[in-house]
Amino acid sequence: MWKILFTAACLIFSHIGWAAEPITEKNWYTHPDILEVRAIFQRIETAKNSGKLREDRRRFYTAYCPYEDDIRILRTDEKGTLRNYYYEGGSEDSMLRSEMYYDDNGKLRFAFVRGGAYNGTKVEYRAYYSSTGKKLWEDEKLLEGPGYTFGGADSMAINDPRGAFNASNACPEIYSIGHRVDSSELKIIAAQKFDLQSHAGKTLGPAQLFSIVVRCDGEKLKGTREALDEKEVAQQEYSFTLKVNRIFKSQATIGGNELDERVKQCIIDTYYKEVSFPSGSLLHPEIKQKIQFLSIMAKGTAPLVPLTSASSDLSPLPPIRAGM
Repeated sequence: MWKILFTAACLIFSHIGWAAEPITEKNWYTHPDILEVRAIFQRIETAKNSGKLREDRRRFYTAYCPYEDDIRILRTDEKGTLRNYYYEGGSEDSMLRSEMYYDDNGKLRFAFVRGGAYNGTKVEYRAYYSSTGKKLWEDEKLLEGPGYTFGGADSMAINDPRGAFNASNACPEIYSIGHRVDSSELKIIAAQKFDLQSHAGKTLGPAQLFSIVVRCDGEKLKGTREALDEKEVAQQEYSFTLKVNRIFKSQATIGGNELDERVKQCIIDTYYKEVSFPSGSLLHPEIKQKIQFLSIMAKGTAPLVPLTSASSDLSPLPPIRAGM
């Protein structure tokens, strides 16, 4: 009996000693800490492939905004715990597909990134994490080609997947409606979305300016509409700060990264052409305001923007609806 107990004790202390060993290039693949992460990965993959995880998806049209996400997928288990987050995106010369795996407590345990580049490079990155969030090991495997600088899995790790999933995107978001969308139905869909945004306090600024923005951003919006099929609707979110000077146009600026410089300059130029400033020596020459709104569109339709009666120093003109 004592031999059995002695053998069991040796095995236990051997395992403890083995787990306490630092992870190295020689032992990382079979180290107990890595095996624990791999087991979590396998359980999540099994649940995902068998349809046991709930999926929420977002898709974006990124032809005019490289390096933004094309797709985001958030997966949760029956308890509502986040277990898997996938996102992909790229540019004309490279593409990344990143997938994150989370344990029963929602902690990131494994990051798996696949990259491809114009020069024929295919590479895989893996990063393993402990239950406390400490990085245990990171591995890079060049599958094909001369290589490309992507940054590794740890640099793309997502510890707040819900925040990443819900984050704004400079590109239009695409929704599938399930049937052909005509201009009449688009107006109904747009009105519902605009109403939700307005009640949430997310429609800010004058409709006159909304019209100017979608006209200046017309190339991207036209490309988006042409890329849609008849059963899809696209939504472009705008959010930026506009500062104008009643006297000096050269001092006008637009803050925010979602608009390229050409579009920003077009907005400023058009604004000064179409908007009449209130007169009065007591008025401050500079006006700064947050602008936020949605533009909704479908294939073969003009983009729609919300009507708003919100007071604004930026434009005393009556509100209009773009594309109508």
